[in-house]
Amino acid sequence: MEDWTLQARGWVNERNFEIDTSPGEDGYRFQVRVLGFPLMRDSEVFASAEQARAGAVAFLERQFQAPVELE
Repeated sequence: MEDWTLQARGWVNERNFEIDTSPGEDGYRFQVRVLGFPLMRDSEVFASAEQARAGAVAFLERQFQAPVELE
């Protein structure tokens, strides 16, 4: 079972979201919960939780083609 930790909350296109990260043998991964959408994940692996959070923000900006506002 993966151990996910909340890293950030915010807004994209007037929808709120939460970013979680999880450490693994190969590095950190992220998942994003956006209100009204299924759980989103990407296969990219990062060296730290902070880098995974930044990767998740970039992922959201690409998916929604809008800037992300972190709380």
